[in-house]
Amino acid sequence: MYIFLGGIVMRKYVLILLCLLFSGCVSFELGKEFPDVEEPVTIEKKEVVIPEIKKEVKPVRKPLTNIGKVYVGMKKEEVMAIMGKHIIIGYEKIKGGNTFAPIFVRSPYRAEILTDAKAVFEVMYYFTDVKKADDIVSDEELTPLVFEKNKLIGKGQDFLFKLKNTLK
Repeated sequence: MYIFLGGIVMRKYVLILLCLLFSGCVSFELGKEFPDVEEPVTIEKKEVVIPEIKKEVKPVRKPLTNIGKVYVGMKKEEVMAIMGKHIIIGYEKIKGGNTFAPIFVRSPYRAEILTDAKAVFEVMYYFTDVKKADDIVSDEELTPLVFEKNKLIGKGQDFLFKLKNTLK
């Protein structure tokens, strides 16, 4: 039993001895800040110039169409006048020269009629965005405008989806 306690007691003595040894290296005297320094220390001030970080500024893309100017309640003729008969989606180089010709897409791109026992809806799909330059016009690149009795009642894929679900 003494051997067991001796091991624990021995460890405590070794720990205390090590603490005393290491504490001698970090002794200081209270009340004196810098006892060896007699002159005030001057610190040189240097102006640091931080280089300006240039952020990559992405150009603001001009919308392809005037879809933002179209609002619910407008007449079909007004909408068609604002949206135009075609839009330019890019340019292609003419063979044998340094000139470019515009690439046109008709506007509206396509149209469909939705019927119900109570009403007839005309849906005109306008090309409003290029998602992928692949020569294919997908539904994601078209914005539907829904007319009832020649008056715009809604626009966008969400509105058309809700309308189609109510017609079923």
